[in-house]
Amino acid sequence: MLAAVVLAATLAASAPAAGAVTVAEPCAGVNQDSVVAYLDTGDRLSQSASLYPGTELTVYVCDSGTPETYSAWELQNNPGFAITEERRLSAVVTVQPADGPVRLGRALRFKDALPGGRYTVVTGARADSAVGNRTLSFPSGAAKTQFVQDEAAFVEANDRVMDAAETLQARAKNGSLGASKPNESLTTLQSVSLNASAAAAQQSAFAATRAGDTADAGEVIAAVERQNADAHKSARSALQAYLGALQETRRGAARLVRLVAVGALLVGAAVGGGAGYWLARRELSKTEFDRGVSRTSQFSPKQIAVPVGLGVVALIVGAAVPVVASSLLTVIL
Repeated sequence: MLAAVVLAATLAASAPAAGAVTVAEPCAGVNQDSVVAYLDTGDRLSQSASLYPGTELTVYVCDSGTPETYSAWELQNNPGFAITEERRLSAVVTVQPADGPVRLGRALRFKDALPGGRYTVVTGARADSAVGNRTLSFPSGAAKTQFVQDEAAFVEANDRVMDAAETLQARAKNGSLGASKPNESLTTLQSVSLNASAAAAQQSAFAATRAGDTADAGEVIAAVERQNADAHKSARSALQAYLGALQETRRGAARLVRLVAVGALLVGAAVGGGAGYWLARRELSKTEFDRGVSRTSQFSPKQIAVPVGLGVVALIVGAAVPVVASSLLTVIL
């Protein structure tokens, strides 16, 4: 939204000067050849005027109290102003940043220097933008300070998001998903208010338009928007890569634990059942042999208590392994 406002302001600045005035008698009271200029309020420019960049002036050349046609004198673009419209009797100019006084009477193409049309430009304060690589002119030192602070906050937030995204991408590629760094990176992406810091930087840059620096302000605002969008794109891509790798790792861990559980169950059943059966069978065979030798031999249940007990213990151990494996699976997942 803010970028759209700046674009509108830029278009308005480059369009024909809608706010320029047409004075009915611009040379009234002027008794010598001189340059006169009028503000968009219709007030004649004084000789000691201080103007902000972006101020519009309508310029005339007077000859014995009568305005001359523009083709007889014509203005040339000089530091301190830019011609935005040429009319039959006048020219409309927009004040630009300049060091020292500006003299319109010395910028005539077809006439020698004339008195009048002198002003100084209020430059306010200037600041270099680290994001847009532009120098902005602000209407006050406070506006400059606010921009410097807000842009620095945005740059810091942007760097933190980009660093976190890079860390997540690296961890996703090398499989270090359980390290502390990914957790810190996830926390950073969750806590950094990148959109808010970008909006603050754009709002502060917009203040430069009040000093007439519309084009540079628009470039800086657009640059902030681009960097903000790039950071969000990198963060989304890193999160997708990290979550995909994490999901794949969990699937692999789940498969491993299930295989261990099933294998342990089969081994436990085989060992418990097989060992118990073998020991019990041995005792029964021994008893049968003894009875063949002597009819007085008697079979006692105590004789198979030990093999049966060992078999039961083995089965319990085999059954417990899947339970432990399930707990391990829960911890991993």
